[in-house]
Amino acid sequence: MGCDVGASMVGMEGVNTNSSETERLADAVVGIAATMAEIINDKLKAASEKPVATVIEQEPMTRPAEYPNRYVTIPPNGRRCEFTGLGHAKLYQILSADGIARRKVRVANLRTPGAARGQTLFHVGDMLRFLDGLGKNEGCT
Repeated sequence: MGCDVGASMVGMEGVNTNSSETERLADAVVGIAATMAEIINDKLKAASEKPVATVIEQEPMTRPAEYPNRYVTIPPNGRRCEFTGLGHAKLYQILSADGIARRKVRVANLRTPGAARGQTLFHVGDMLRFLDGLGKNEGCT
């Protein structure tokens, strides 16, 4: 009675996957879940001889965002940060001493004594938190 999903997906390039197909599949999944709930309820009734109510609750999707706890280097000129999408020049601009993100994002400059240049690192979690705050101030959700 098994179903080989991998075999059924072969040759499905031309299949129409519009919203009505998605709705049909979603309805099928709901039907299967309801049937399973009835079977479980019947088994529990038979075991305890007491009626059992099945309650399905959906938890709200409002858990706080989890930000990475790590430092990364500012990408080289012409490249973008893999976490924020910001470019080299923009990151240096907002993380400079008088930049808008400097007070909210931890920055470390690794420079050996006597060297003219160093490597600048910033905390990814702080930067993402800062960017999310900007989005909330602008009315984004």
